[in-house]
Amino acid sequence: MRDNMGIAVVCMVNTTSYSTSTPSNIQQVDDDLINDPLIVSEKAELPKCKKWSIYSQNSTETQHSMGAFEWNATMQSWLFSAVFYGSFITVMFSGYFADRYGPRLLIVIGISTYIVLSFLGPTLAEFDFYALIVARVIMGIAEGCIQPSVAAMIPRWFPQNERSTVAAIYTSGFQLGNGFIALVGAKLCLVHILNGWPLIFYMSGCFGILCLLIWCCMASNTPAENRFISEKEQNYLFHQLQETKPSILVEKETKKFQVPWLKMMTSSATISVLISGFALEFQFAIIQSFLPSYLRDILALDMDTNGLFAAVPFVSHLITKNILSIIADKLKKSGRVNMTTSCKVLQAYAAFGTSAVTLCLALFVDCTRPELALILLILFGFCFAGFVPGIYTALLSIAPAFTGTLTSLYTFVGMSAKIITPTVVGFINKTGSQYEWALIFMVASGLNIFAGVFFLFFGSAETQKWNDSSNDEEISGKSSPETNL
Repeated sequence: MRDNMGIAVVCMVNTTSYSTSTPSNIQQVDDDLINDPLIVSEKAELPKCKKWSIYSQNSTETQHSMGAFEWNATMQSWLFSAVFYGSFITVMFSGYFADRYGPRLLIVIGISTYIVLSFLGPTLAEFDFYALIVARVIMGIAEGCIQPSVAAMIPRWFPQNERSTVAAIYTSGFQLGNGFIALVGAKLCLVHILNGWPLIFYMSGCFGILCLLIWCCMASNTPAENRFISEKEQNYLFHQLQETKPSILVEKETKKFQVPWLKMMTSSATISVLISGFALEFQFAIIQSFLPSYLRDILALDMDTNGLFAAVPFVSHLITKNILSIIADKLKKSGRVNMTTSCKVLQAYAAFGTSAVTLCLALFVDCTRPELALILLILFGFCFAGFVPGIYTALLSIAPAFTGTLTSLYTFVGMSAKIITPTVVGFINKTGSQYEWALIFMVASGLNIFAGVFFLFFGSAETQKWNDSSNDEEISGKSSPETNL
């Protein structure tokens, strides 16, 4: 529901109304074709790069490249960043409340808010641009409740050596949602009912209702509260989850729930996760929100092909991260690798692999090489898959008693990256030229290379001593020596 704007904006906006200059990869020439020898061979039998705006006025493509709204690049960046500004309002305390009182209700509130605003989205867009911005900010307020709360569920239900797998499974919804909305949203843009694009928002809202109903019927804060599992299963989980005792399993026995803020914020394990999270979220925000615009500006793809290309990295990511996470957990259970080694290797794979792919997108892709772009987008998904069994597993493992609070910090940093991303893209990308997009990808690559090196030196996935806020003793028998920065 949050990310449907990425594909919807492509067919909502009149791209000819705000362009101040022609993108460098699309030239004004006879026959409406690009014949620059650097871009397309004069001997080519078929046109390789058509201008986005050259289709006849009666064609479907014209209708959807010349949408109803005259929103320039800056205004479009506001639409994406508004959600992340809203998240700042709730993200820092939602994780604390999820740890202290339970995450189930917070998730219900967040999803319900998203559903209502998703259905109202088309009406608000027609009414006033700034009304839509306000709605996106409120969506962000709801978003700030969801991610830390979902993460806070993990240590309540799953042992440490299963968390890569469960993180891969529950975050698969991101890829399923983004891939589905990219494919189906592109098709809906071309439908004449209600001008097509509002159907994207209505469909998202309907799926939100379905998810909310399932959550309300099936979810509970702890195994002890769940009516669908046996007493034997509850006892098994209780004994497996002793590391989370201070805040989850025996909350009523503790006099006060205290977060060791100073130790948490100066821990090298925390800092390395946050730095890596910032870099990866910055890079992923480009793919998540701006990939359809890149495909339009640089590859001049029609809506159907645009949707296919935009979905590809999410599909490859979905498949690969589940495979990598299962393998990582099996290796950890067998004792062949420890938690930290597993996370470092897979995080390095994610950081350096995605950096290499985005550099290739920057240097080697233009509108004559759509096949290369498709291959690179598939590889991006393969590489980004290392993120879940990498730093995200570390995030869920270093302090199980404070997973919600830590995830709030991570989400705060991630939202900061996602706010900065539209600003950076809007600042650099004035005309949609290939040079501008290349510069954007290079910035993302540089950030990830730095973060990958930092995590290799300072990262950890072992339970930290400060996880037990009452006495700083090792509560799992395997707490790691802690380094503070």
